[in-house]
Amino acid sequence: DVMKMLCTTNCSWSLTRFMVERLVEKAGAVGPGGGRAFPTAAVLARKPVAFFRDVVRAGYRAPYLKALATRVAGGELELESLRGGAIPSDVVYARLRSIMGIGPYAADNLMRLLGHNDRLGLDSWCRARFKKLYPKTRKTGLDAAIARRYRPFAPHSGLAMWLDLTRSWHEPADTVWP
Repeated sequence: DVMKMLCTTNCSWSLTRFMVERLVEKAGAVGPGGGRAFPTAAVLARKPVAFFRDVVRAGYRAPYLKALATRVAGGELELESLRGGAIPSDVVYARLRSIMGIGPYAADNLMRLLGHNDRLGLDSWCRARFKKLYPKTRKTGLDAAIARRYRPFAPHSGLAMWLDLTRSWHEPADTVWP
């Protein structure tokens, strides 16, 4: 998930999908049905940076993907223990931010995947969706307005925001909110 999140930074969703598909197609093990699995860190750690740059077409992310795979495969970076609530959220966030290429957006969204829902993970889609749902919100100070809206749901403000912004994905078209 961390590698996939790196592929979402500063690009379109179609480019993200392309990079992930290339990782799977060019490095993933073939399963019994012929499909490919997402490649392991060990497999990716053996690839040169040029693989990520030229084959995956990851651009500036190439050295970040290589470094991540190398750290995980070498045992320097263990990520599975970050799931759930056993480790405090601030510690999990700091560990994620220690990964080259993981900035606030990526770390915030990874936090939610790991069960830590206190961060918003704002990106251009979230901001645009919020503006569509709440059109009276001024464009200046938008991030602060979003944070204020979901603050009452702390420590689950990130989850509350995500459920609010994606509610149309899960509701029948004729549902009307009070």
